[in-house]
Amino acid sequence: MMSPTLRRILGSITGIVTAMAVIMLVETLGHTLAGGPPMPDVNDAAAVAAYAAALPLGSLLAVLIAWVGGTAAGVVAGSLVAPGRQGFIAILVGAVVMLGTIMQVTQFPHPTWLIASSIVGIPAAAWLAMRAMQR
Repeated sequence: MMSPTLRRILGSITGIVTAMAVIMLVETLGHTLAGGPPMPDVNDAAAVAAYAAALPLGSLLAVLIAWVGGTAAGVVAGSLVAPGRQGFIAILVGAVVMLGTIMQVTQFPHPTWLIASSIVGIPAAAWLAMRAMQR
């Protein structure tokens, strides 16, 4: 039998890795399907701003879906590995995704609606996934 501490550590790692994998997959798929201009050199602030302004709505929605869906998937996966620790897993995965989101929106321009939706959606997804796993 696995110790509770090891189970919590493995659940945490599983949750974070799952969240990041889902986010990368959904963002990549969304950008591929929605199209848009190619990513410019990230060191050219004007080019990055022009790139962000030219992104189609589908690409931006894919980003929101990725962040929210990745959070929920990470909480579910982590909770499956560490049952009884859903609250801890939800807080950890939600915080990691939120920190990643904050890094993204401060590095690259994002529409206000996307930022606001993320601030609400990420914690909501973590809480809803936690509640679902507690049943």
